[in-house]
Formats: sequence, structure tokens, C-alpha cells
Amino acid sequence: MWIMWMRVDASEREDHVSKIIEKLKSEEEEQEVLRTAGKNFNLAVVANVVHGVKQLRNSDPHLKKAYLNGEINIVGAIYHIESGEVEFLDF
Repeated sequence: MWIMWMRVDASEREDHVSKIIEKLKSEEEEQEVLRTAGKNFNLAVVANVVHGVKQLRNSDPHLKKAYLNGEINIVGAIYHIESGEVEFLDF
């Protein structure tokens, strides 16, 4: 994935990342987590990972193209800090 980023103009890359961040800030799922103040925390974590993966897989112009062409794989995982386990989500 790093090689792919190297071929992209730096200003274009920064703009792309900024758009992803702004989209995540405006998402209803994230706002609901803030409203419930931690209720259903584990479900919120999973929903956030799934949402993030979907966003990245459909992120134009670079990631979506590379993902659909099989150049990269975008997966979701949760790191459990207490045990050190990494749980990969299958979806």
C-alpha cells in the first residue's frame, strides 16, 4: 500500500485524507455513539470498524480502484489492549 501512495501527488493525497476525516466526523453512527455515552460500547467499536472499512473500500479515486483491481486488501480488525489479541472481522 505504501508504494501506491508514493505515486500520488502529496497535495492530492492530503486532500483525499481530509475528505475522509470530514466524512467520518459527519456520520450518524459516530454521533449516535456520542449520544449514548458508552452504552453498547463493543457494538459501537465493531460498527466503527465495519463503517471505516466500507468507507475506505469505496474511497475515490485511489483506494477504491486499487481495492477493486486486487492491488490492495482493506480489512477490519480490533486490537484488544487487555490481551494483546487482534481480532480480524470477517465481512
